Formats: sequence, structure tokens, C-alpha cells
Amino acid sequence: MTTWSAGGDLNHELFEVGGCGIQDAGLCFGGTYGGEGGEVAYTEEYNGTTWTNSNDLIMRRQRPGGCGVQTAGLCFGGQAYEIYPGIETEEYNGTTWATGGVLSTTRAAATGCGTQDAGLCFGGADTDTEEYNGTAWSAGGDLNEELSKAGGCGTQNAGLCFGGYNSGAVDSTEEYNGTAWANSGVLITARDFVAGGGTQDAGLSFGGGTYLDRYMAATEEYNGTTWSTGGDLITARYALGGCGTQGAGLSFSGRDSSGNTAATEEYSDPTPTARTSAGAVLFNGLQYVGDYNSGTVFQLSMDAYTDAGLAISRIRRTQIINKERVNVIHNKIEVDFEHGVAQTEGSNPQATLKWSDDEGHTWSEGRLVSIGGYEEYGARTIWRNLGKSRNRIYELAITNPVKVIITGAYATLKACKF
Repeated sequence: MTTWSAGGDLNHELFEVGGCGIQDAGLCFGGTYGGEGGEVAYTEEYNGTTWTNSNDLIMRRQRPGGCGVQTAGLCFGGQAYEIYPGIETEEYNGTTWATGGVLSTTRAAATGCGTQDAGLCFGGADTDTEEYNGTAWSAGGDLNEELSKAGGCGTQNAGLCFGGYNSGAVDSTEEYNGTAWANSGVLITARDFVAGGGTQDAGLSFGGGTYLDRYMAATEEYNGTTWSTGGDLITARYALGGCGTQGAGLSFSGRDSSGNTAATEEYSDPTPTARTSAGAVLFNGLQYVGDYNSGTVFQLSMDAYTDAGLAISRIRRTQIINKERVNVIHNKIEVDFEHGVAQTEGSNPQATLKWSDDEGHTWSEGRLVSIGGYEEYGARTIWRNLGKSRNRIYELAITNPVKVIITGAYATLKACKF
């Protein structure tokens, strides 16, 4: 099950911040440490472990909308004691902020999604939606409900809005198709000041609260139609920042029962799971593949021996081995690998061999054999005394994070009459 785990704390204890990016490249900006005049212009970058201070926003503000990535972020709207609410937009290039095109409508506590040159801003105490083209904002289709403090994720042409405030916390969900908003499945728990991440068909909502239950830890996952329960935040809080994907979310800052917090949490499934490709593209000599389940984009590389930190299972099966329906004695199986591929001294990558004698319905316990430790180039990988069978299928598996090249496989078999 996907769960939250502790990440590195922000350098400032804030709430009502803006945020964007992904789990190992997050961006936090603006916010407040409390009360009128408490608005800040702080900017921090997350590398998957720690937050680092970067250059401040041009204008300090709380409750700004945000979208984009760490090296191309967008901050818009929000409010400060002197400006209530604002229309200013700022663009981040990974180092500094620069002035962008102003919003058509003043707003605070609006929600954003999309990218720096294809952004979407919606809500903020009204139904207005605006689309950003990298230079200027223009009117989009109105929300079906006046909202502020909502959560959001997705893209300019496939946005998702959930929760928020309208005379109280709401549970509504709306989907944007680039022209109009349509109502969809409601949240399990109504809430405002909620954070989120992901895409329109793989959304993530977390935190937030209501007038009677101000600090929530609940997390919900959206499949494009309905919401289902996810793993709770470690720290219940509202007015927090969020970004990332459904399978790799990032939560930071907010206000819990003790006050403002700098806590950061990462959402992920600790159990390795198979990835499902959503398509691939060749760009600048590199191969990129999208994961359908999380929306994350990965680079394929012959030098990578894990799947973004998860184990890769390399599995091969043989055809059925038989000899005119008589028993066959399996004396030895030998597989030739490129040996000595262990990355460090003392490591000992292994291969597992198991077999089925009933056409794959049941399998033996696996037998582990080394494929050669560090610089053991002359190693041999052999399984002996494997019994007998009329019909057998072998399965070979390697999950160690090493280079795996099989150059051949050999069997010593003998037909018998018993």
C-alpha cells in the first residue's frame, strides 16, 4: 500500500505556500508565518532529501497559485497586507524570478496546474478560469461552483479541481477539457485548504480540513472517475503545499495542531511494482518512457540497474522439456553470464532457478546460485541434481541491481524408462 514517509524539513515553518514540481525536484514559494504582514517571499528547492534556499519572489505573498516544475515554475495571485488580493505573476527559471503577465482577475487562494508556458488558474472566491501561454493570461471556461482554497492537478487541457471552500468545505470534483469544466466523482471527505498532485486520471489529494475538523491527514486517490482511500499523512495539517504524482507525491509546510510546520512527507509504495509504459519518445539521443500508473517520465539507460530505485526482475522461462513422454533425469543446468558484474567488493549477485512439472500450475522453491562476485570473471553458475520429470518448464530470475547479460544455457539430461 502506498504510504507517506518523512522527508527533509523546510528551512522555514510556514503555511499557505505555493508549490510545484515533482517528488525529488519540488519548489516551495511564498506563504506566511501568521497574521497580517506575515507574508514572505521565500523560495526553497527540494532535491529528494533536503530543501535549499533560493532567490526570493519579487513580491512577498501568501495563498499564491502555482504550477510548473522546479526549473520552470509559475507563481500567480495571492495576497499581502498591502495588496489584497493580487494579480501579479512571476516566472522562475531555476535560479531567479522574473515578472510575467498579470491575471485578468484579482484573486487569492486560487489553484493552479499545468506548466509555465501552458498554465491554468481557477477559483479564488469565484468561478473564473484563466489560461497562461507563457506571456499572457486569457479567459477559459468557468467552474461550476465558486471556490477558493481548492486542490488541483493535471494540465491546461486536462485539469482537475477538488475540494475547496464555498460557505463551508466542499467535496466536489471538476474536470477541465481545455474549454469547459464538468462535475465528476466527489471526494470521500469534504475539505478546504487541501493540497494535491498527479494528473486528471491519476490524481492525489491530501491534508486540508473543515471548520469542525481543521487538521486532516486523509489522502485520497482519483482514477478518473472516483476517489478511493490512500495512506494517511504522518502529520495532519491544512494550508499545506503539495506536488508530484499519485505514486510519488510530496507534501510540505502547513499548519498542524501545534502551529506552523516545516515537515515534509513523501508518498510512495514501498513494495516494488511493475511499471506500465504509457508510450516512449526518442529525444536528443535519449529514450524516455512514461509510466501509465504514476504519470512519471523515466529515461531508459543501459547503465541503470534499478527502476527509479525499485528492483528490476529479469525473468526467462523455457519451453516444455520432454522426451516422448518418458521421464527425463535432469542432472545439471548451467547458464553462462557475463560474470564479475558486482558493483562493490563483498557483494554477491545471485540467480534463482525454479521449475514446474505440471505445465506452470505450481512451482518448486527457488534455488539460488551466485553469478559471480566482484571481479570474479571465471565464475560458473550451475544447478545440479534437479530430479526427474516427464514435462518440465524452468524459470530463471535475477533481481540484483547489476548488469545482466546471458550468453548461453546448457542442460545435461538423460531419458530413462522408470
